[in-house]
Amino acid sequence: MDTAPQWQIDYAREQERRGERTLEQVREPAKLLNSFLQVLLRVWKEQDEIRVDDPKILFVEAPPSLGRRESVLGGGGSTLLDGIQKYRREGETEKKQDIVIGEIVIGSTHSTEGFIKVVNRISNNGLGIFLFHGYSLVFENQKKNQNLRTLLSKEDVFVNAILNLPEDFLGRISSSNAILVIVSKTKTDLEYIAEFEDWNGNSTGQFDAVVSNLFKLITDSKNSGVTVESRDQCDDLWTGGCIDPEQFHGFQHWTLQKALDYFESDFLNFKRHKLKEVVKDIRLARYNQKFTARENTFYMPLIGPSACVTKINTIAIKHQNCAQILVNEEIVLPEYLTAFLNSDIGEVILATEKSKGERLIPKLNKIKIKNIEIAIPPMKVQKEIVVRLSKVSLIMQKVGGLLKNISINPVSSDDDVEKVESILEIVEGLTEQERIHKLIRNGESKVVEFKETLSLDVKKQTKEHYIEDEALKTVVAFLNSDGGDLLIGVKDDGSITGTEKEMKKFYNATPDKYLLHLNNLIKHKIGEQYYPLVNPVLLRVDRNTVCNIRCSRSKKEVFYKDKEFYVRTNPATGLLEGRKVYEYIQNNFS
Repeated sequence: MDTAPQWQIDYAREQERRGERTLEQVREPAKLLNSFLQVLLRVWKEQDEIRVDDPKILFVEAPPSLGRRESVLGGGGSTLLDGIQKYRREGETEKKQDIVIGEIVIGSTHSTEGFIKVVNRISNNGLGIFLFHGYSLVFENQKKNQNLRTLLSKEDVFVNAILNLPEDFLGRISSSNAILVIVSKTKTDLEYIAEFEDWNGNSTGQFDAVVSNLFKLITDSKNSGVTVESRDQCDDLWTGGCIDPEQFHGFQHWTLQKALDYFESDFLNFKRHKLKEVVKDIRLARYNQKFTARENTFYMPLIGPSACVTKINTIAIKHQNCAQILVNEEIVLPEYLTAFLNSDIGEVILATEKSKGERLIPKLNKIKIKNIEIAIPPMKVQKEIVVRLSKVSLIMQKVGGLLKNISINPVSSDDDVEKVESILEIVEGLTEQERIHKLIRNGESKVVEFKETLSLDVKKQTKEHYIEDEALKTVVAFLNSDGGDLLIGVKDDGSITGTEKEMKKFYNATPDKYLLHLNNLIKHKIGEQYYPLVNPVLLRVDRNTVCNIRCSRSKKEVFYKDKEFYVRTNPATGLLEGRKVYEYIQNNFS
């Protein structure tokens, strides 16, 4: 704790008094970046074409124009550059530097001019590594050419990578998510993105993977005739990947966009239209102004989680925070549009548009509304959907009436209680099915993994122990990390294949035998003492049976076969060995 900035210690004490976390749980941003920088310097020396054997380093203090003394990185760079060879602070030399690193805020003319001076200190083969407070403030600011890419390109310096830092990295200094931007004089058509989810540093090898991928992008771009367009893909943020900067609108937007790729919905089978193609008018209300009711309109909230509605008297928020949208009734029904936008897929689409720019308060505007993509079926199908949903709404009203009667007559309303219990049996089944659907829609992550089978080799149609091992290693990784859900009977692309074929082939189509075999595997390869943390259940999902193994975080380290230690590294299971096992256990288990 001695090296943590005083403001951070004070903040932790405030949280300790409120019972939120203890002083020992204070995270040190400078130490995390120090660990990353150590890896970057080591890997850099291994690069044949762009190697710098004895790099000169310049540390840049947080600019005084911020109007505060608090710095995320601490004073003078002492923690940030601990254990690294001699470095200089800003103003000590005017020479070019191989690494320029520091905390930067772009805003005022003074701070922007100061940043440009700093950027021009980067040598031809050097790197700039800058901590910024928020993606939108840096990359989607269109005022006075403050967009970072525009500023840098004028100096023949280019963004190579954007790294998202842990959520509470900035502590009380800012509610924005901190990002680390890496720049150089090498122009890359694409940019590399990745995310550091937690504070475990390089205990899972993530820093090595990120730095290696970054240098590969820079090296490929330096080599004449080598194109990087084919590498325009990023499947997960742990290993990261290359993206087209024109299509990237921040990490929250990227995550939501990925979630859309996993949706399985009838809506996705319908023809898609931009909203601007099917509406006649979009009106916004001024402060304290109210809309006048119009036919064929619906109301869309610009901020917050409120639902879209068709009736003006059901708007739940102030009219100034809504848009009144007049639709082309020959193409689409306003009732259908509200049904679509209030569905799970519609909520993700709206959240995706709101997140463009990643403001502190995500908000829609006319341009974003016009670009919202809507799935629109033929008019006959729209009417059928509206009728079905109106029936569901009627059921909700009836249930509300039953509950009201029970609350008034809790003793004499036995008939109503029986009706509610019958409804509850149906709803609970639907709720669990929807939970699985939601996990699949969101895709594989640090807490969700898909496996097509438990034991069956699909190609050879034989029972294989290595396939069982892969599932059990994932369970161990969940126990050692933050818990999670393993779904067996779901392919990597999110399609549901079920466990029926495997169950019929090896377990006489008997669910109990399937679960008994699974529990025996857990007992012998993980340990029966972990039964309370591992809950396998079979669930019916879209006429298929999926095995959902729900795992809770263990308070004690868990080994596979008493010797192998696995953790989750975003959407993958990683084996830790040697010192990394010791470091992970020290950091994560008491």
